[in-house]
Amino acid sequence: MTTITTRVEGPNQRIIHLNNHTPAPYVLMDNWPLPILEHPECPNLYGVLFGTQDFELGAYTFPLPEMGYEEACELGTALAGLVATGAARLAGPGCQGTILPAVYLRETTDFRFETGLAVFCDEVSWLLCINLIETLPTSIPGVSLPTVPPLAVTWEQEGYAALGQVYLETAIINGELVLLSEEMPEPDDLVWAALTEPGTEVEVPHVRCAPVALDLTVDEIMEGLGYGEA
Repeated sequence: MTTITTRVEGPNQRIIHLNNHTPAPYVLMDNWPLPILEHPECPNLYGVLFGTQDFELGAYTFPLPEMGYEEACELGTALAGLVATGAARLAGPGCQGTILPAVYLRETTDFRFETGLAVFCDEVSWLLCINLIETLPTSIPGVSLPTVPPLAVTWEQEGYAALGQVYLETAIINGELVLLSEEMPEPDDLVWAALTEPGTEVEVPHVRCAPVALDLTVDEIMEGLGYGEA
């Protein structure tokens, strides 16, 4: 168990206990349409497979206007907090399915960059994706963010490979909110504000994950994992 204490002192301090021994990765394995890969050398690090030679997951995406690299990174951090806030609002016993809302960053032209939101899900959870988008907050205190429009207005559908770098932060797995970030967020990160209210203490499952795409067919990957012949 890892305990995070936010830097705000006094009655508004947040305390988050991260449960690293959660069954969440195994639940994710049962629900995700592609294999979840255990890292052979790094204990408790999982690769979430998003694309192969013959199959690629798509996402609902909301791109922001092009900007410089540093500005895109700063806004991406704020978007991660927004996504975590929406996921925390939505998670609960009635949310069956698996969705992975993420932030992406890709270079466009002439050293300009685009960041935005990408919501991935398994094949039966697209309605949960829509519910998440409708639940996203319009703002986060202290951060200037564009208003996220309804799905039918400007959201697009794109494949994983087109999104550049994808950063996983949180997921909803059969109603449970799970932290997926590979690296531990800083104590004053906006993600912590999304996971608990000021002055409260909470336990959150944490599964270290990284997005992965492999230049192999699904059958070849399954054979390598010992699930039969290609």
